[in-house]
Amino acid sequence: MKKKESYVEIVEQYVSKAVLAEMLGVSLRTIQRFKRAGLPEDIKGYPLYECLKWYLNHLSNNGDSPTIADQKLRKLTAEADLLEMEIAKAKNSLIDVEDVRRVIVETCLVLKNVFLGLPGRLAMDLAAETDAAVVRNILMYEIKLAMNDASNRFMT
Repeated sequence: MKKKESYVEIVEQYVSKAVLAEMLGVSLRTIQRFKRAGLPEDIKGYPLYECLKWYLNHLSNNGDSPTIADQKLRKLTAEADLLEMEIAKAKNSLIDVEDVRRVIVETCLVLKNVFLGLPGRLAMDLAAETDAAVVRNILMYEIKLAMNDASNRFMT
């Protein structure tokens, strides 16, 4: 048995902006926006078949774009986050990044100065010492003392 071919003949049909808006379930203003985005139109009106093809393509290309509800939810979430940060700041449980950076830089400078001062203080004592264990103990004691001194500067 021979397979029968079937096809649909598409008759060119034109509709008005109002009819097209009603068929697509959008406003007249949205049709204007679609028109600026490339919705087909000519002197006779809107070619229905071409407009439907365009609209389906538009929907598939914009399927990942956020809806108004998504955008409102995002805005509300951002506003809630900002409010939570303001509350945390008021409770002094929020730390400013610039304050943290400043403290880190100050700490590094203090440690640098403390450690760079060790050779001048220890040179004479260590030069006279011949026992490696004694030199090690002196260095460890002075390093611990320097670290404690540096940390005490930030405790006040």
